[in-house]
Amino acid sequence: MLRSTVVVAVLALTFAACGGESGTGEKAQNEVTPVVRTGPAETPEETFANIKKIFANEEWSKVADFIPPSKIVEAEAEFKEQMADPGAALMLAMFEIDPEKAKTMTYREFMAAMFETMMKKDPIQMEEVMGSEILETIIDGDKATLKVKAGDKENDIELLREDGLWYMAEMGN
Repeated sequence: MLRSTVVVAVLALTFAACGGESGTGEKAQNEVTPVVRTGPAETPEETFANIKKIFANEEWSKVADFIPPSKIVEAEAEFKEQMADPGAALMLAMFEIDPEKAKTMTYREFMAAMFETMMKKDPIQMEEVMGSEILETIIDGDKATLKVKAGDKENDIELLREDGLWYMAEMGN
């Protein structure tokens, strides 16, 4: 389940062009450096690319940015409830998180620590994420499905649109 969550939580790099320089080595006044968004984006494909970008840069603190805003409060509450459960120690050990530290962690911090550990423990998974490609995009209103290929495996990635941006549906569950 965790393996598919990571593959589902991911994936076609988009690079934004940077503003150039004038012949004097200084930025020309009329040139604008574009804003590079690394979170949810205006298309499912761009969101997928941004997730892949944060994986490439190992920016684990940004993983939770891809959870739909409508689900983040619920996710935080569920996380706090799980951390109060004595059985949480096993899950925390699996992700090499100190149970005492977990008591003060936010859900975002936990997600960052979890993804960092998963990628270190399973470099093949990281290769799958980085080598993934979108085969097809199906949009139905505020829901989208990306058909993604990673190696010889194909997965469907579900996204939700909120306030004009696309988020990973699975990460909010």
